[in-house]
Amino acid sequence: MARSLHFGRSMKPSLLLSLCSSLLATSAEAETKRAAPPLERPATAAIKRQAPGEACVPTAPEVQVRLHFEGGTLGELSKEIARHTCRNLNLDHRLAHEPIWLASGAGIPAGHLWTTFLDLLASRELSLVSTIHQDTIIRAADAPRSTVPTLAAGQTTPGENRMITKVLRPKTKDLNATSNFLNVFKSSTAQLHAYPPAGILVITDYAPNVARLEWLLAEMDSPSK
Repeated sequence: MARSLHFGRSMKPSLLLSLCSSLLATSAEAETKRAAPPLERPATAAIKRQAPGEACVPTAPEVQVRLHFEGGTLGELSKEIARHTCRNLNLDHRLAHEPIWLASGAGIPAGHLWTTFLDLLASRELSLVSTIHQDTIIRAADAPRSTVPTLAAGQTTPGENRMITKVLRPKTKDLNATSNFLNVFKSSTAQLHAYPPAGILVITDYAPNVARLEWLLAEMDSPSK
């Protein structure tokens, strides 16, 4: 006589097998979820198309703008500047996360926001490379190899506080001595190179500092009284 298997009063063999299969499937599914690597989210860029009549309107020059960034980032400040000036600003994500501390208690006239922004960038050893459609924020140390404005010796030095490259033609024939002297007065990120065959100095520095060096050169070249 075959022995009968007992699974309890209310538990039938078919039900027990069904429960075991379900538990094994659930365990396997959970293990697969744990072992599977996280899905990488593709990098996306949101492009907003402007409808007719939605063109950016710069803030009126006389409007006082208060900027408070205590623990904010350069990216957040750039958004505010772009919103008020209607300029397109581009910056590397590493620069975008740089912390910024800025407080304008009395407010800044909107017409001066751009020059204020350039001064702030210069204080952090940053500058801009401009094209027709956008201004790209760069590190000042990268300016000599970037497409910053390049001026000949006779051209007027601009007043904006941004990196430029300019050719200087001192009257002195000892370019190395002149270069060593001017190196004391250039900014820490500037580069000054002498090219004796052409009798020129090439300087890449913030424009106001280039104007300062030009004034020094003029004083050096002036005959003593």
